Amino acid sequence: MRSKTLMSVLVCAACAVPAVGAAGDTPTATTSQEAHAAVFHKRLVQKNQKLARRKAYLHRQHVKRDRVTIVSRWSNTKLVHDIRKLRRQTLGPARIPWIRAKLRRIARCESHNNPRAVNPTGTYRGKYQISFRTWAAAGGHGDPAAAPSWEQDRRAAIIMRRWGIGQWPVCGYR
Repeated sequence: MRSKTLMSVLVCAACAVPAVGAAGDTPTATTSQEAHAAVFHKRLVQKNQKLARRKAYLHRQHVKRDRVTIVSRWSNTKLVHDIRKLRRQTLGPARIPWIRAKLRRIARCESHNNPRAVNPTGTYRGKYQISFRTWAAAGGHGDPAAAPSWEQDRRAAIIMRRWGIGQWPVCGYR
């Protein structure tokens, strides 16, 4: 009895598996699978382009005109890798919760979260008390204290990623 049931299950399983041609050809994808793959690829290309535009805006650069046509030829694996790279370059470590918390503590210690704060000598400015030289090295333009709070957060995250918390010798280690 068991052998008949087992035999019928194996026969059903063999029938359910798509047949492979005599030449060893693999079965082709259906049109719905191809359409789904095309839509998925298109979404990856759009996400990649959006992040590339954001990166170009943040770094004051221009996006190449034919970038979409070039990126469209990439494989999905290469697109996903590039998307991750662009996310790191645009969002930086400020998206990681413990780094955000560390930056909040530094801002509270340095300037009591005042984005317009300036130290008495005028050397260190803004929410994170950043010098002009460090601000420029992190990609900032102009006066750190005149920049919006979100940009100061972003530049501080870049500074932390590149040079560590040693840029804030007192508040960074608390």
